[in-house]
Amino acid sequence: MNQVEYRIERIPLNRDEPRLLALVERLADLGRQGWHVASIDLTPQATFQEGPLTVLLEREAVPGDAAGPSRAP
Repeated sequence: MNQVEYRIERIPLNRDEPRLLALVERLADLGRQGWHVASIDLTPQATFQEGPLTVLLEREAVPGDAAGPSRAP
């Protein structure tokens, strides 16, 4: 069975850009790194338009990777 690694990414949403376009661009960038969205909470909240979204990502782990799981900056 292949092992997976997980990463939690907080994606900021800039008020000056359409929020969905910014989200799609960031997720596309992470996808190019091999990450897949496992979960994202889009529950409406009062701060939704200004705060970051928390996204759970997963990808297949590289055997013997000394760096270990990736972490959000």
